[in-house]
Amino acid sequence: VSREDPAKCTKCGSTKLRRDPDVLDTWFSSQLWPFSTLGWPEKTPELAKYYPTTLMETGFDIIFFWVARMIMMGYKFMGEKPFGKVFFHGLVRDKFGQKMSKSKGNVIDPLVVTEKYGADALRFTFAMMPLAGRDVKLSDEWFEGYWAFINKIYNATRFCLMQFADNEKFDGFNPVNYKEDDFAFADKWILSKLETATEEVRRNLDEMRLNDAAGAIYHFFWHEFCDWYIELVKPTFFGTDEKAKTVSKRVLLKVLDASLKLLHPFMPHVTEELWQSLPFSFDGREESIMISRFPEAGDCPVFEKDAQTMEEIIEIITVIRTIRAENNIKPSAELPLKLALVEGLKNALSEKLEYIIKLARVKDVEFVETFTPDKETASSLVKGGTLYIPLAGFIDFTDEIKRLEKEIAKLQKDFDLCDKKLNNPNFLSKAQPEVVEKEKSKHTELSENLAHLKARLEEIRK
Repeated sequence: VSREDPAKCTKCGSTKLRRDPDVLDTWFSSQLWPFSTLGWPEKTPELAKYYPTTLMETGFDIIFFWVARMIMMGYKFMGEKPFGKVFFHGLVRDKFGQKMSKSKGNVIDPLVVTEKYGADALRFTFAMMPLAGRDVKLSDEWFEGYWAFINKIYNATRFCLMQFADNEKFDGFNPVNYKEDDFAFADKWILSKLETATEEVRRNLDEMRLNDAAGAIYHFFWHEFCDWYIELVKPTFFGTDEKAKTVSKRVLLKVLDASLKLLHPFMPHVTEELWQSLPFSFDGREESIMISRFPEAGDCPVFEKDAQTMEEIIEIITVIRTIRAENNIKPSAELPLKLALVEGLKNALSEKLEYIIKLARVKDVEFVETFTPDKETASSLVKGGTLYIPLAGFIDFTDEIKRLEKEIAKLQKDFDLCDKKLNNPNFLSKAQPEVVEKEKSKHTELSENLAHLKARLEEIRK
């Protein structure tokens, strides 16, 4: 394109040149979109109702091509701005940060993703992506991970429904109408965590921090509800205390109901189907989760002291499980446990040891003022003190040293090969970018695993 009007055609040399009289800016029709779609220039009911709109969302790359022009045309022809807020999101690129294009063959087709993983996995993946304005490197691993999360939701719902007899129904459950003593310790903890999750989801949605909102309910549902509460409450459901069982059933149903509603904006299909299956009986229940009441702050009581104690119990169980895994101790083996804790925590835990005993597979739990561990005792700092696990009889240290040395030697060989590749200029220049990237990820993983095993071996030798 010439910067100045040409005197003649550069191809044939003719001086008979005429400017095309019917050319419009590429964005001409698009900049009229906020009101032209509503019947403008006629004064339609739709135009009166929907202009201006509340929110406009778009990629940051067309701020000046489209967004600014819509605002200018809005003031020009309607006398006011076309929208109150604009939400800018990042650009979606392939897993190597390259722009997607058909010529490169690196395009991810959303229809193919939906066919393979489902529409909700696709939708939740985009919701969980990084903060607005940042580019996102997209790959199948994202969709696969959140597809697994949907499976987790299904399994948790199935567990909940299995606790109810045929035709057993509950009306609406409002935990604030119950006395504190009515709830089991685990019930108090999960209700407190649900209240926190509800506040985080609502606040982040209001602030358009979609990834933080999705992340809050993801963390609550998978890690707190599924990984911990369901495990903590199983002894109650398999026990004989019918009153405790009934209350915990109601809590389970309350948490599942609220969780599905908090997930619904991100996963409309699976949450609708599962919510319809919940055993509610009260009159006036909405026909769809879409129009049901969204959870609000204050829906659940908060038992701050008990919730904090449960967090400390969870930490102790996690540390014990880590020690078991690092030393290859059989899951069925019951380990002795010694706890040197501050007085307040000791008193709080003394009545709640059944959680630690059952979920960490320990026995002979003893509170001690001080303890001098021998070389066959594993120890770890926890909030409020130290825990000790005598490992004599549970692990053969000589065999464990040999096993670790063998595993380290194998990993070292793999690491050296990987390291040699990445230090080879020919490999870096000739290999496909995705191959190089995969090799770098492998190098990092091998390095971290080697460091961990070497540290563990040194610890055992000491």
